Amino acid sequence: MRGLCLVALLLLPWTTRAAPPGSANALPSLSKDDADKALRAFRNSGLNCDLVIRFELKHLPRTGNATNPEKGTLWMSWKHGFPAVRIEMGNTRFLMVRRNSESLLWQYRDNVVSKVSGADALKPLITGYLFAPFDLQAPFTHWENTVYESTERHRGRPLNMFLAKAPSDNPAAPVRFGLDRAYVALIEATTLDANGKPSRQMLIEDFAQVDEQWILGKASVRDEVTRNRDILEAKSACVNASLEANIFSPESLAKPAPATEGTFHSL
Repeated sequence: MRGLCLVALLLLPWTTRAAPPGSANALPSLSKDDADKALRAFRNSGLNCDLVIRFELKHLPRTGNATNPEKGTLWMSWKHGFPAVRIEMGNTRFLMVRRNSESLLWQYRDNVVSKVSGADALKPLITGYLFAPFDLQAPFTHWENTVYESTERHRGRPLNMFLAKAPSDNPAAPVRFGLDRAYVALIEATTLDANGKPSRQMLIEDFAQVDEQWILGKASVRDEVTRNRDILEAKSACVNASLEANIFSPESLAKPAPATEGTFHSL
């Protein structure tokens, strides 16, 4: 397989790696050096093609009926030498850029393009839903104050678990996240409250393969208090797309992105 890419979920693609030898039940801890190497490999990885995903987002309250799916499109590229993601849902548009450890976010709402920072990045993409730019951008994977905790099993897969704490000027709560030990891919992220208890959890539920490229198939966010959930599911994708570099500038958010040239594959 050429690569493994997740959109999260979304500034975070990775290269596949062979599974480590040994017993499938053994979960040895990493040394500090190996943990640092695993985290560094994840942070330094990148996608070797432009990517477009058409997705649906729906809200599932613990009681009552699920909402009708909201449709959206995601564009992803490394044209500027760093990951950039553009998302459009109706008349709302987002641009996410990561330069080294700095995560930047802009949005277009109510006919205005503005930079988003601090607590505003935690606001839902859609009022009443759970998924927020923070979940899709996953800045916690690059916070400086990140330590390896343990290796645990999740759905049969060994995950290296890290605890990340935000910089002092960032209001975000600590996040405990897990990287697949074999594929160095983000699989889960749990936000902790002031008492260290889980308050919300993001899970990568499934993957899809398009032209030898592995991409996000389905992801969820669950509020651990209300037990409400959001499901983001990819419906079709175009890899090796030819995207214009200027659609990843903040100014471009004032207009919808042009139609993508390329073949979309249903997922």
